[in-house]
Amino acid sequence: MTNGKSIVTDSSNASRTMLMDIETLEWSEKMLSEFGIYKDCLAEIKKSSSDDFGIATDIDAINCVPITG
Repeated sequence: MTNGKSIVTDSSNASRTMLMDIETLEWSEKMLSEFGIYKDCLAEIKKSSSDDFGIATDIDAINCVPITG
């Protein structure tokens, strides 16, 4: 929706991957290491209530609309 300008996920979705540390709300270095996943390949985690997920640009009907939690 943001034409690749914003690559984020919220903590509720990230926690389902079993790769997020639920205490810090960050990707778990231990789990990433276990599965050989590079942190750079994953979306930034934001709180579910965040007002800053990006701006829609790929869909004309909602162009320039903020994406929020």
